[in-house]
Formats: sequence, C-alpha cells, structure tokens
Amino acid sequence: MQVAGCRSLLDSFRELVREESLTGENRYNTRQPELGLQDAKRGARFKRLPPILQLQLKRFEYDPVRGGMHKLQQALSFPTTLRLRRFMARGAAAGAPAPVYRLHAVVSHVGDVGSGHYVAYVRYRNKWFKFDDTRVTEVAEEAAVTEQFGGEFAPRGSRSFWGGGAAPSAYMLTYVRLADAQAATDGSLSDELPPELRASFEQQHARSHQRAASGPGGPRLTAGDSNAEDLADLL
Repeated sequence: MQVAGCRSLLDSFRELVREESLTGENRYNTRQPELGLQDAKRGARFKRLPPILQLQLKRFEYDPVRGGMHKLQQALSFPTTLRLRRFMARGAAAGAPAPVYRLHAVVSHVGDVGSGHYVAYVRYRNKWFKFDDTRVTEVAEEAAVTEQFGGEFAPRGSRSFWGGGAAPSAYMLTYVRLADAQAATDGSLSDELPPELRASFEQQHARSHQRAASGPGGPRLTAGDSNAEDLADLL
C-alpha cells in the first residue's frame, strides 16, 4: 500500500484503484483493426476480498537522487474498522459478506533502511498485547494503533537508540473481516490453507510451545498469569 503522498490508509486504497487516462501515445490498443487505438480510462475495483487482509505499507522505496533505498518516516493513519464497499466493483457485494474489517495486528518498525527493530501488536480477546522479542505486555489501544501511525503521532521518548532517533511506524497491518472474526480466532479458517502451508504452520506452532515450556531459554510472558497460557498460542 502506497505511503508516499498519502495521509491515511484510505488514501492508499484510493491510489490503488485510481483511474488513469490513456491518451495520445499511450492510447489503449484494442487489437481489433476496425477499432485500432482508443482513448480510454484504466482503473481497478475489487470483485471479491479474502476473509483476512494482510497489508504491507510501502515504507521503503528507492530514491533516485540518493541512489539507494530509504524509509518514509511520515505519518500514515489507519482505522480500527476498515470499510471497503466504496472500492468494490458493481454487483460484487451481492451474496458476499460485507467488506468491513477489524484491525487485529500491527507490525511496527523503528529505524531506517540499514538498521532498526520490529515490534508486533496483537488484539486478543478485545485487548492489545505488545510482542517485543521475548517480552509480551498488555498495552492500551492508543499505543498499539495511533502511536504507530509514525511521524508526529509517535509518543515522547519512543525514539530508541537503535532507530537512530526515528519514530516507530507501522509496516504491516492485519485486518479480519467481521463476518469471519470468530473463525479467525478459533482456527477454522485454516481449512482454507493449502495442506503443505498448514503443515508448516503446525510445525512452527509445535516448536513455539516447546520453547515456551523450556524454562529460562523460552519466551518470558509478562502480561499476567491469567493470560500467560493463552498468549503462548500467539507466539
């Protein structure tokens, strides 16, 4: 999803589906002799959407002036409830679940191209948890969402030494369609995965449980004893 020139995730979607005029030397080739080249408009609309949206924000891009990659540190806001009906093709919503999604996870990056640190925020049972290496702590929704917009939204004192003074900013967003929210949390959506991918996830899940039970070398769950066992399933 585009970050440059956008102030919000909805701006990024508008850029994704934006109509482009094909005129002059860029006219549309109909490949039919009787029609030849025609002025046209090219754009995009969604015919259907998956139950889970995994959106990558284009924070890193090539700078032709510098001759290398750089990170866009500007703010990009994103909602906790994402409504995408305006971007659907005509008739696409007939008989399909409403394209309304709820934010379930945020992967944030602090730093620049050459160095930095990643932190994940996950919504679980209507609470937000911060996954920072082996440390898991409960946080307010503002810390997991608004403070990860980047730019001027970063809280005071969040510019860490490994980030070179840069503020944290969201890099990946996970949205779950409201109609599928229960299936996403109880695991039934895994039936839609290819068998080999599902097997890979199950192996990773088993290794995570082994590490969690391995004692001092395993993850330290500090969100409270009542949540520790459940949070192990999220690692």
